[in-house]
Parts: sequence; C-alpha cells; structure tokens
Amino acid sequence: MTVLQTIEDYIAYVNTSFIQNSQDIKCISLLYEYFRQKEPTLELEDLDQRTLDEFFLYWLPKKSKTLSDDKIYRLFPAIQRYLTYLKIKYKKEVSLFKPLDQFVEDFVRIIHLSQAFSRFVGNPVISTDPLVIDLRCYKENKIKKYTKDKSGIFEQGYFEVLDIAPDCSVTIKKKPAGRYAKVLLDENLIPYLRKGDILHLRMTRKLFFAYWEIEDIKTCYLKEAQEYLS
Repeated sequence: MTVLQTIEDYIAYVNTSFIQNSQDIKCISLLYEYFRQKEPTLELEDLDQRTLDEFFLYWLPKKSKTLSDDKIYRLFPAIQRYLTYLKIKYKKEVSLFKPLDQFVEDFVRIIHLSQAFSRFVGNPVISTDPLVIDLRCYKENKIKKYTKDKSGIFEQGYFEVLDIAPDCSVTIKKKPAGRYAKVLLDENLIPYLRKGDILHLRMTRKLFFAYWEIEDIKTCYLKEAQEYLS
C-alpha cells in the first residue's frame, strides 16, 4: 500500500466518523499534495523520518502565503492524528527530528519571518488563501521595477544568517561557500530572525555602497532544512 492510499483512507475515515472535521481534511490535503508531487508511488513500509522532515522543513515553508496562523496551529494536531492512525491501523510508526509539539513554535516563527520579509520587499500578494493583494504595494512594485538601477552588483541564492546586530544590520553568507554580505533590515523583522536561518533571496549592492539591498525573497528556512536545499 502506498502512502497516498493511506492518506486517502484516513480522509475517508475522518469523513465517515464522529470526529468529522473539514479543517483536518484541509490540513491533511497538504501532506497528500506533497506526496503526490514528490513520491506518488512510495510504499508505506518505505516511509521514514527523512521524508516527513523534508515536508516540514523544506516543502511547507514554500507555502507560507497559504498558511494562516489558524491553519498552522490546526496543521500539527491534524498530522499527529494521521500518524497515530498509521500506528494503530498499519502498525507503522514514524518519528521526526523533534516532536511535533516542540517543533510547532519554530515552524510558526519561520513562516512569520517569510511573511514579514514578503511585506518588507514590497510583495503585493499578502495571502493566497484567501487571495489578498495590497494595491499600494502592487503600484510601488511596478514603479520600482521600471526605475531599477541595473549598474550595481547582483547576487542570489541561499544565504545563512551569521550575526544580528542591535542596529538591525545582519551579516549573511551565501551557501555553500560564497560571499559574505551585510544587509539592513526593518526592526519589525528582527524578532522573527535567528542565527542559522537560511534565506532564499535576491539582492543588489550599488557601487561604493557597504550594505546590500534585498530585492526579493522566495522562502525562509530553519537551519535544519539545509540538507534539502539545492
């Protein structure tokens, strides 16, 4: 039996039982989408910690715009119930790099960091579920792209946070072995940022300027996600 089939079985079980919960099904559907995209033929007996860790550490953070606080806090108990279902019905027990109840705080922080960075760089799409667009940011973004200075130096990729200074200047280093850079961030970002966080971004530096400017950010990751980044 494949993992996808067990998720389908679990959804059917939730739909027909007294614990019927539409929010549970929405949350488990994220796990279903992950396996459908990544390993649709994975057998349950081959399901291991690394596969689930990648779901939480790498795949889910890229969905930050679809994850409201309410959905995040429902997600972890919903997946824990699915894992319990696997243990009881199929005698399959899978552990994660840390217990879900301990991991949720770190996960919420990194999702909030991605969302705060998105606002910081002026991304007009605030949320995709439901779709919320900041029209002011949309207009400012169009003007910014039209007037962008193309004479500077550009860098993009994965950057590790090495140091966070009191003046909101942050030292980052390109992974795996690239340049060091300093960026100035908004003070609203700093509470969510930790040393070791990995930022997938594009940045530029004008000639003769010391600090780099972040132009766009795709996703923020916890340091434990490093082995899944490519």
